[in-house]
Amino acid sequence: MAAILRTVGIVVVAAWLALLLAKEKFGPEAVPVTTSLLGVGLALIAAGIALGFLGRARAAVARSRCARCGTAIPRGDVYCRQHFRDTIDKMRDSQRK
Repeated sequence: MAAILRTVGIVVVAAWLALLLAKEKFGPEAVPVTTSLLGVGLALIAAGIALGFLGRARAAVARSRCARCGTAIPRGDVYCRQHFRDTIDKMRDSQRK
């Protein structure tokens, strides 16, 4: 989400710059340029950056969760103990066949 906001903000600012260049070339009455477009673009970029920082901070603080049941697990693990055992048992059974 953060990357999308930043990208859309950059596109909006680029569109504002293109309108500004068109205004210089064709005259002020031919191309209306509003400063609100620049404000919206910069706000989107700022929101994308803020969401990026918040997402990284949340990931650093939040505990990992089991991929199957959602219980809290130690950092670096994918499954809780029960589901890890189930996965290993299934793999062993498939290798025996």
